Amino acid sequence: MPKPRIILELKSLQGKLAYHHNFISNLAHCQPFNRLMKKEVPFRWDEACDKAFKSIKSYLMKPPVLVAPVPGRPLILYVAAQERSVGLLLAQKNDEGKENALYYLSRTMTPNELKYSPIEKLCLALIFSIRN
Repeated sequence: MPKPRIILELKSLQGKLAYHHNFISNLAHCQPFNRLMKKEVPFRWDEACDKAFKSIKSYLMKPPVLVAPVPGRPLILYVAAQERSVGLLLAQKNDEGKENALYYLSRTMTPNELKYSPIEKLCLALIFSIRN
């Protein structure tokens, strides 16, 4: 997977990642790409973009296995709030007691949400997980 050289290639990559977003843990790592997608912003691939691209490329080379939920078994919800993103992991224990991932979801915060305190960001993550 070559790194994007122009905005159209970056849009194509973003589209593919968006299509598979439920299967990719912490897709918010691609946040550096978002500023390049804004209107009238010159396409300058910098170190942050390169780091994000290498991270997602490495992840896609060995993604974790998602399993289908088993009806009747309890679900486990993990929520996380980082400096610029919120995310969730829905899991379930298998017959051996090992947790298996069922679903991932993450997003970057809006400029107003970035001003939240750490506890408010955790509450945001919880609300995000309930709504999705």
